[in-house]
Amino acid sequence: MKASVSVIMPHYNALATIKRSIDSVVNQTLSVGEMIIVDDGSATVTELRLLVSEYENIIDIKLIELDVNSGAAHARNIGIQHSNLKYIAFLDSDDVWHPEKIKLQYHTMEEHDLFLSGHGYLFNLTNQQFQQVVSKKFTRFSRNKFIWGNPLFTPTVMARREFFILFDKRYRRVDDYKCWYENLCNGTYAILESDMAGGFKAPIGVSGLSGSLKLMHEAYLDVLKSLLVEKKMSYFEYLMASTCERVKYPLRIVAFRLRGK
Repeated sequence: MKASVSVIMPHYNALATIKRSIDSVVNQTLSVGEMIIVDDGSATVTELRLLVSEYENIIDIKLIELDVNSGAAHARNIGIQHSNLKYIAFLDSDDVWHPEKIKLQYHTMEEHDLFLSGHGYLFNLTNQQFQQVVSKKFTRFSRNKFIWGNPLFTPTVMARREFFILFDKRYRRVDDYKCWYENLCNGTYAILESDMAGGFKAPIGVSGLSGSLKLMHEAYLDVLKSLLVEKKMSYFEYLMASTCERVKYPLRIVAFRLRGK
């Protein structure tokens, strides 16, 4: 049995990490139906072709090559448009999944008629590991949760392909927040309690530069304004969300500077 899930993975010059990401999909206890890798104009596409060919007898895997780098949002949209199954699940080319992720999330989506779900994410997997046993517990949520920030990391999200609103390719940062928020009109949503995706680097602002925090802050406010102008977010929601972000931003800067001492 295979889950009716298409894995969408954008790739840009991540040859050093993508094998680990693909292996985490191959090693799922419940196999996925297909995997679509969209190369976003990498300089290493020739090497990527060779790597993907090694998996062709193991998993239904497709490689789509884009000539020009246009950002992860555009690459994910291309992958979604080429997918054929009931659900889409997102994985970045430097992240990995817990072996039980597809089995647990897929069955939860099916049994509870969910349109979109996410789960926990672990940073710095080099220094910690996934729990061996994962919980089946989940909580439902509404758009009010987005006032306080983005509750969903992209590599944790699974959604129904039909009626899914694509990523806004105008944005190279915080495009995921806009996408999840826009898709909240399509059904019921939940967050599973278990950490079933993770990466090997610290969050922005921990190991990165303070400038990254500023760019993320500005992009977040820009996306909020876009949602307001497009009448997808009420003025009250916009006011609350933007105020919350303006309060949190200087606190992030302070925390970053304290960590650097």
